[in-house]
Amino acid sequence: MPVHTDRTELILDATLRLIGSGGPQAVTHRSVAAEAGVSLGAITHHFKTRDVLVEQALRLLAQREQQTLDQLTLSLATSGFDQAQWVATVARYLADRTRAGALQLQATYELLLECARRPGLRDVMSDWTAAQSRLAVVALREAGSATPDAHAPLLIAAITGLLLKQLAYPRPKFETAILAPALDELLTRLSLPTPDRPKRRKTS
Repeated sequence: MPVHTDRTELILDATLRLIGSGGPQAVTHRSVAAEAGVSLGAITHHFKTRDVLVEQALRLLAQREQQTLDQLTLSLATSGFDQAQWVATVARYLADRTRAGALQLQATYELLLECARRPGLRDVMSDWTAAQSRLAVVALREAGSATPDAHAPLLIAAITGLLLKQLAYPRPKFETAILAPALDELLTRLSLPTPDRPKRRKTS
């Protein structure tokens, strides 16, 4: 990931807002200059083509997502696992992203679509996907899942779908009435004991 100056981050943040509000097709050197409040020459100086501008913005987004998720995982892990706390903390973080961070969240879905359209971008997803997996695996393992690595993609896919639906069709009390109960149910169901493996007892 290139090292960005304050000016280039300003430009990339403006690009992400445009991607979130109108998709990658909304990005041109001129539209980014207007959104960022800088000259057109400043955009073309730092980013020679539109494709480079879009790609660098999406790479910055993925890097930030990975760092935020790792910080959340560390915070929850160091405080000792409690399912109710994990659910409440993660539900609040995710619900906030559908509100104050809606444009950035919409940009993350555009990133997924761009990876489908442009295979060369897929490497940008690796660290972000690994961070998602770490957050899910830690919770599933502590909750008592027999196969947390296998169950993590199911939890991640459910969260991805719930957030996308909320963006497309906002529902009231999403955090408390929909998201938190769904996360709690998923953790509980994926951690149910099997006949050959009783549920692990927690140690105090």
